[in-house]
Amino acid sequence: MTIEESYLRWALEERKREQVQGFPTLQTFPNGIAPRFLNFCEHLESSDVELFGVELLLGRLVDKCGLRAIVLPERSDRGRSLVAEFYASVLTPTAEEWKRRSSGAEQEAQSASRKKMLDTILTLVGANVGTLVRRSRTSVLIRTKVAVGFVNTYIDTGGRIDQITYWQELESEGEMPLGRTSVLPWLGLSGQTGWSDLRKEEFTAVAGRMRILLEDFILFAKRLE
Repeated sequence: MTIEESYLRWALEERKREQVQGFPTLQTFPNGIAPRFLNFCEHLESSDVELFGVELLLGRLVDKCGLRAIVLPERSDRGRSLVAEFYASVLTPTAEEWKRRSSGAEQEAQSASRKKMLDTILTLVGANVGTLVRRSRTSVLIRTKVAVGFVNTYIDTGGRIDQITYWQELESEGEMPLGRTSVLPWLGLSGQTGWSDLRKEEFTAVAGRMRILLEDFILFAKRLE
């Protein structure tokens, strides 16, 4: 099995686990496509959430990113229909997003300390993820040795819009068979993962969830041979 095929299988398993657990990762995003996805799924049967989620994932990783795999899950007309319906409504903010905006939380969040966010994340992530090889005022690079090469983990709190972004790369023999992977891409929701408009009291929950995400991908990479 190729690295790409292994990654696709892992992403499908992680997507399923997220659904079974009630999408705990997506619950940490106060705005954007994640809460709109959750709001859309509230009105679906669990079987339709499955079809919808798998089609989103395959649409992102296979159709848009060109991930190659010999065997793909069966795709359904129902899944495609739900994806089309979702994208037709995705620009509409949820009631909670409107509430947060009207309460002034967005302005409060933008003034939150970027350094404090990065410190909070590093405190929770610690040495479990790997070796800290580079740090600036707003970003870090963490490197982890695995059998096939290295996992490079990037965390950035210096973005113009997002307060926190992260991605991971699998480096093997000087190449990047998996580049810039993170939770929203492997759920099929976006090309990158970032949190914005967070309140200060939400930092710890996001950092804790990020630690789980980082460690899960590293465990996947360690299983590759």
